[in-house]
Parts: sequence; structure tokens; C-alpha cells
Amino acid sequence: MLLVKENDGKAKWRYRRYLAGILCFPIWIVGYTILKIKQPSEMFSDTSLMELHSKIDPSKVRAILEGEYHLIELGVSHGSLSDERHSRLDKSSNQNENPVYDGVTATFCPINWELQKSNPSLVPMYRELISKEGCDRNRFTMNMRKISELARSYDESMENKVAGAARVKQLKLGGVVFHESRCGSTLVANLLSASNPRAHRLYSESHPPIAVLKACSLKNCNREKQKLLLRDVFYLMSRSASKEETHVFFKIQSIGVYHIPAFARIFPNVPWIYVYRDSIEVLASQLKHKLDDTSY
Repeated sequence: MLLVKENDGKAKWRYRRYLAGILCFPIWIVGYTILKIKQPSEMFSDTSLMELHSKIDPSKVRAILEGEYHLIELGVSHGSLSDERHSRLDKSSNQNENPVYDGVTATFCPINWELQKSNPSLVPMYRELISKEGCDRNRFTMNMRKISELARSYDESMENKVAGAARVKQLKLGGVVFHESRCGSTLVANLLSASNPRAHRLYSESHPPIAVLKACSLKNCNREKQKLLLRDVFYLMSRSASKEETHVFFKIQSIGVYHIPAFARIFPNVPWIYVYRDSIEVLASQLKHKLDDTSY
């Protein structure tokens, strides 16, 4: 029994808070129960999205899931793919049987693919397409593994199914272009895009794939972790909300030639080509390029 003096304002306030707590407790229990029995297809609420990263706007995370924001950059910290780095999942399982990469960040922003599809020569490189879109004003970064897991779950959810068709689909990986520098590889890549611009998407020297391939240049790299990360990168970059797009192509930076064996091991059924040119012509083009560049 609580006794409240009429002239004790603080005691009255404590008593009112006590009554409010008693009255609100059943409401809290009902709300908690409803959340617990939600179906998987209902778990993509703004609240659940915030669990990925407390500092990320849930509307931006949803923009990734719905194919409006695209992967533009990858942050692979030192040792992210090494055997020494143990994630929380690794500690509860066998490291060799269930490798899990960790310490990798992913940066996203909206991209207007129409700029490339209308005329690939105007934005021949992915970095130029990003700069045209003003990506610096809308980019944000979050955990790569978490957003990859959520994207895969979303793609399989009922929320992504509209009238029997997927709202966001996975484009077929049509091929990858490896090359030496100054050999005309950009022309080759643009031909892949221009051959069917409405159906083809092209990533020309984008950062995420080469970041993963180069991450295992040093010793003590777990190749299975590299495989999982590269597959997640290609998965995210191959998601599309366009009804017209069907295939995606990648042109890797020239340094990627050292990593062709790793790519072929991870994607044995994906076609790739290597573009090269007469060495004398490559040297002449390099010298001309340096002479034309006023920064030298």
C-alpha cells in the first residue's frame, strides 16, 4: 500500500509513474509477442534493418534490398581473409570447415545506369559513372557480410515476389574481361554493353572485385574466405530491379591479370577473355599518355 501526502509533489509523481508502468506492462507484453511470431516474409521492417548498423538510415538499407543503391567500394582490412582472424561465427565452429570472412566494409550509393546505356563512351569507367551521378553526396558504408546475408534473405522472401515475379532479380554473369594496359580493352567492354544496352549492365574497372582478388596477394590468406567474399561481391553487384536487364559483365583492372587463376577457380563456369596488344604499341601508347598528361 502506497501512502501519498497531499503536499508532497515528488511522491505524487512517483506514484503516477508506478501506476503508468503497471498499466503499460500488458501492452508491452502483447507487442513483444506479436514481434516474436512474425513470419520470415515480414521481418524486413525498418526496425529489423536498423539491427544491421545502428548509425545507418533504415531507408537506405531498404534501398539496397530493393536494388536502388549499388556497391561501389569495398574496405578489406589487413587480415580480414587470414587464418588468424576469427569471427564470432568461427569461434563456434570449425575454422577449416566453416570459414567466414570478417572486417570487410561495403560502400553503396544510387547509380543512374541510363548514363552508360545511352552512350558508353561518355562514361567508359565505373568511377566516371559514379562521379557523374554525384555519388559522394549519397554514399554510406556498412558491414559487408551482414548486408550480403540480408540481401540473399530478402531475394528469397515473399516480399520480393510480386505477381509471381521477383521485384529484384539476379542478372546472369555473362563474362569477365582481363587485359593488359593500353590495349583497347575499354572498347571491347563497351561493345559488350552496346551490343544490347537495355539488357546488359557493365562494370568497367570497378573497385570491389579487384579489392578481393588483391587481398590474397600476401601470405597467410584463407582462399575459402576469399571465395566467399568474391561470390558475395558479384552477387550484390548482379542484383537488378530493372525488368529489361538480363546479363552483367565486368572489366577488371589490368593488374587483375595476376589473379586470373583465382577467378577461374572461384567461377569455373563463367567465360572470360584476356585482351592484349603488340608490346611495342603498348609502350608507345604509354609514353604518349604520359606526355599528354600535364601532371608529369
